[in-house]
Amino acid sequence: RDMMGASLLASAPFVSAVDYLRAQRYRTVFQASFDEAMASVDALALPGLSHLPPKLDDLVTKDQVNEWLGTAVGLHIPFNYAGVPALCVPAGESAGMPTSLQLVSRPHRDDLLLAIGHRFQATTDFHNAAPALNVPQVI
Repeated sequence: RDMMGASLLASAPFVSAVDYLRAQRYRTVFQASFDEAMASVDALALPGLSHLPPKLDDLVTKDQVNEWLGTAVGLHIPFNYAGVPALCVPAGESAGMPTSLQLVSRPHRDDLLLAIGHRFQATTDFHNAAPALNVPQVI
């Protein structure tokens, strides 16, 4: 189960109707600003994460996992809120940890976004990488 999604859904009953309506009104303003900013470009290429993910062994408590997940989705939230297509593709590694590239296009241009993502993967081999697994041998 997606802990971040479960956390957000669990907090939903505590969002008042006034706050919800205020957020919907602001969303319209935000979408208009985004449309204006994207008017002269077809797509954006951005980092998929603001910093490298932790190793699983370093995430000991549920709070640490939730904190990481909250940080991890931070660069995706504006595009989700604006309702525009966004896509993350593998983009190599740094310090032995995977990195990603986030691609964003204008509203209703999913076709363009997927074509850019396809072209990126056709010219790189990052999507073929697999981590080394330290699995004990069974006799």
